[in-house]
Amino acid sequence: MDRIKAYVVLVRELERFRSLPHEELLRLIGGPTIEKTVEHEAGPFVVEVRFEGDENREGTVRIRATANGPSWWRLERMEETALVSPPTVEG
Repeated sequence: MDRIKAYVVLVRELERFRSLPHEELLRLIGGPTIEKTVEHEAGPFVVEVRFEGDENREGTVRIRATANGPSWWRLERMEETALVSPPTVEG
């Protein structure tokens, strides 16, 4: 797995989901993993995105993006996360 390419894809996926409205992110918590296959000259890899609540901060969503490489002989895996806090209410 090309680790640089995988990192770029993970960051793009995290940014794509971070830009969603907070209400939509909350609905994704506990839902099915979102998967996509990325083709690359070094071989395809699968990107999985999961949404979790953060037990330490109510209303915060943890977005976990993982790239899994195609290797049969060794584990190729890269993971990045992003935390999205609820919007603040100004009064």
